[in-house]
Amino acid sequence: MKTLSASQPNKPLPGSRPEIPLLPAVLSRRDLVVLLVLAVMAFSNIAYIHPAGPSAISYWLLGGASFLLPCTIITRWLALRLPGQGSLYAWVSSVFGSTPGFIVTFGTWVAGLLLTATYIEEAADYLHLSYPAYLSTPTQYTFAMFLLFCLAVGISCLPLARLKHVLFVSCLLYCLLYLLLGAGALVWLLQGHQSAASFIRPVNWYAVFPNNASYFSTIIFALLGVNYPFFLGRELCEGQAGLRHASTYVWWGAGFILLFYLLGTWSLVVVLPAAPKTETLIAFRASTMLFGSFGGSLFTLALACSDVILLVVYLLLFSRLLVTLAQHHHLPASFARPNRWGVPLVSLLIDALAVAVISAVLFVLFPLLHVYEQNPAVTRYNNYELSLAVGVILLLTSMIILFVLPFFIRSYGSQQGASPGLRWRKHFTFFFIALTGISTSVIAIWATLSISLVASMSNRNWENTLLMSVAVTLAVGWLGGEYPRLRALLSDQQFETEKERMLRKQLQEAYQQQEVLLMEVDRLYREQARAATTDPVTELPNHRAIMSALNVVFTDCCQRTCAILFVDVDCFKRINDRWGHQVGDCILHEVGQRLRASLRADDVVGRYGGEEFAVILRDINLDLAMSVAERLRRALEARPCCWQTEGERHETHVTISVGVALYPDHASTPDQLMKRADLAMYRAKQAGRNCVCIATAV
Repeated sequence: MKTLSASQPNKPLPGSRPEIPLLPAVLSRRDLVVLLVLAVMAFSNIAYIHPAGPSAISYWLLGGASFLLPCTIITRWLALRLPGQGSLYAWVSSVFGSTPGFIVTFGTWVAGLLLTATYIEEAADYLHLSYPAYLSTPTQYTFAMFLLFCLAVGISCLPLARLKHVLFVSCLLYCLLYLLLGAGALVWLLQGHQSAASFIRPVNWYAVFPNNASYFSTIIFALLGVNYPFFLGRELCEGQAGLRHASTYVWWGAGFILLFYLLGTWSLVVVLPAAPKTETLIAFRASTMLFGSFGGSLFTLALACSDVILLVVYLLLFSRLLVTLAQHHHLPASFARPNRWGVPLVSLLIDALAVAVISAVLFVLFPLLHVYEQNPAVTRYNNYELSLAVGVILLLTSMIILFVLPFFIRSYGSQQGASPGLRWRKHFTFFFIALTGISTSVIAIWATLSISLVASMSNRNWENTLLMSVAVTLAVGWLGGEYPRLRALLSDQQFETEKERMLRKQLQEAYQQQEVLLMEVDRLYREQARAATTDPVTELPNHRAIMSALNVVFTDCCQRTCAILFVDVDCFKRINDRWGHQVGDCILHEVGQRLRASLRADDVVGRYGGEEFAVILRDINLDLAMSVAERLRRALEARPCCWQTEGERHETHVTISVGVALYPDHASTPDQLMKRADLAMYRAKQAGRNCVCIATAV
């Protein structure tokens, strides 16, 4: 079990992807109050509770105390203590894991589809009462539903920064309708009309159970939605930091809702006697009695417009559930990606398409097929009631889960330093509030299941039909949601696979590059080592390499002989002075190559410095050393050295003077042997050059 403390920082849930752009943060506390009022305060709820008479006031007060107040307290408490900025998915996932979070969020979204579809039918019904001559046929009725829904979809696609102003004005006008209705009822009484129900008799105020349990379930349904504005929690200004201030919207919104519900209920009870009528007809008759025929038509037309705005709010709210699921990889990322105006258009259109399909099946196809009844209007009304009941059960189930969440969280914001008794009393009060909300929700679910809302259907048949409808709704919704969910999972898996493949490819390329680099480093190292011991002009071992080789030879042949031939190019300065140093380098290179070609493979020849060369001979006597020296002299004397400058071929004869020193006859150390050979070479130059001289004995 996961536990969270009140001080735990708000971290993004595992799996959240920062690469998905966030929606613009443009909402404030006022905007959340507007969304709550528009989403919850439906006039049809007042019309439905009207037959209860003055006891409807008692039902509203009872529902406010047992459900609205717990919802308000628990919702704000969860918003302040759980991560996700009010996200339903984030709340449930933080405690129970991602799979339950997805199930609860998806079930809430399906319920939202059903409720949105019912308000399309209700708006068309209000429009029909306002203009009965133009909506007399099923085709006209269907066309009106289509136009109203398209209007709502178009408005909901506006950027939220502009749409929130439209909703604010609509909220003010909607509240004005309630005030106008209350003022009309007050004027009605002042004009001498008798109240349709007596508010004096105490028995009329009693909320009787179980006979009137359906009224109580209607009250609970009417008060559902305190947490709906938090579906847009990620679009709050200042993000999580601004949530603490914005979360107080629940108190303002709940207060306005209960106040206007009481005002509207009192107005209807005063004007109309209790009688079973459809909700839209009650509103039409009450407004007609108060404001006349024309005023009644205008009032119902305003209610139709308010239902269009309610459609906009529901599309806006419940499409954000798809955005949340997409942000947590249960749906494709395109569902959460906003367009250039900051609108998650894909989620809005998918939500609208699902609502359109449900509306077409329930309020167009079924009436045409005469399902349940021969009268299409009765079929539409029965489907309307059934859809509301299914939505109530699903939404109340999700609310029960929210009420349960605090029991699984270890810390309840206890003040440090408070006494154990004070903390226990605070927790007890909080537990009692949560248990009250759970109990009220269970009673409302029981009332919705056990009491039929369709006159032609018995309670038993209603219960079976409703349970079957809930199961079919969840099954169809689940199957419809599995494809995008599995597609999102497959997309994520393909992304991870492609990412792994790219990483493997990059790793392989890195290995190959590393191998190439190692080979290059080895080559450079060898070249550097070779350059350190090689003369760049003659490509023969340099002075350092000659001395190193001589030391090695002395170490290997302590009991054997070796010889040093010291070679100097005769009159080399005149070549440099006449032809230049570049020609001199060419001649030195050719001299070195001829010397190398005239020696054995294991003999060492290198440039000692300037125009001087040194030759190291192993296992050799003096006569053979003289023979090798003569061979080298003749190799240089035999033919001239050639080169080309500016396309012309030149040549010059080059001779060498050679000094020969033998170990151990002439010296006992490498330096002494080299010095003896050098002196012998100078004697060869003094003897006329182009000759070989032997070092003198020690």
